[in-house]
Amino acid sequence: MQRFCCPSGTNTQEKNRRNGGCLKEERLKLRRWIGTARWTYNQCLSVVEKEDVNWNKKDVWARCLNAVNFRNNAELKWVMETPYDIRNEAMNDLLKGYSTNFATNRKKFKMKFRSKKDLHQSIVIYFKHWSKSHGEYSFLPKMKLAEPLPNKLEYDSHLIVNQLGEFYLYIPRPLKIRAENQGPMFQKEGSGVISLDPGVRTFMTGYDPSGMAIEWGKNDIGQIYRLCHAYDKLQSKRDQIHEKRNKRKRYKLHHVMLRIHKKIRCLVNDCHYKLVKWLCENYYIILLPEFRTQKIIQRGQRRIGSKTARVMCTWSHFRF
Repeated sequence: MQRFCCPSGTNTQEKNRRNGGCLKEERLKLRRWIGTARWTYNQCLSVVEKEDVNWNKKDVWARCLNAVNFRNNAELKWVMETPYDIRNEAMNDLLKGYSTNFATNRKKFKMKFRSKKDLHQSIVIYFKHWSKSHGEYSFLPKMKLAEPLPNKLEYDSHLIVNQLGEFYLYIPRPLKIRAENQGPMFQKEGSGVISLDPGVRTFMTGYDPSGMAIEWGKNDIGQIYRLCHAYDKLQSKRDQIHEKRNKRKRYKLHHVMLRIHKKIRCLVNDCHYKLVKWLCENYYIILLPEFRTQKIIQRGQRRIGSKTARVMCTWSHFRF
């Protein structure tokens, strides 16, 4: 999975690297940092919304980040265990949210509190802290990871944890942009034009004026459908378990469902990315019709069955 961002006016491409083997103490420390950043964000929002403090950096910092507030309070000394830069960035995220909404002239908006149950939670890792051999951040480059990490970071990165407890480090890097009028990466004989037809059983069918027809993702929906069926069975089983004493059972089933959902999304994304890469390497012009999935599957108007509607949504044509 890749994302794009532009820090400081520079085109960069973010690549995520999975943290595959953190030690237990290191994982707990990272979770504490993320929890403190979430708590700081919520405290800043509470001060602005409920106590009518101006949403400028000076006033919010004095109420929520000043060390004097925590040294004199024995119940909040745990906040000081998290590095200042992480807590400061949480406050900056809130202020950026206010600035963005006011800049777009939105009259009615409400900032939301962050929750422990959010799909993703993150903290910032400044590049100046990465290569240090001593201090609070010294354990980060030494952790056992699924991919090797660089010895030095050129930009600030984000450490993200998902609901499955998997850590990802998003590292920005310079992005090479190809001009719009530039042709395919490899020359191909023919007109260089292809027309695409989205489908259900087959994800995409392409027609070339030279007479070639391609089918992408043919019969691959079978594997995805089996995973969806397993997901439905687990969801039904979880919903039938009640009472407080079965809380752990519901929690474990929920995590199994999350893992299956991740498998489905990875399979769909893999199909999308491979097709996009192949099209960009071989064709100048790609004709893709407007495929309004949302209107097709509306219950009051649709003429297709529920299974077909679900498969259509699972392929995520709207994201392609």
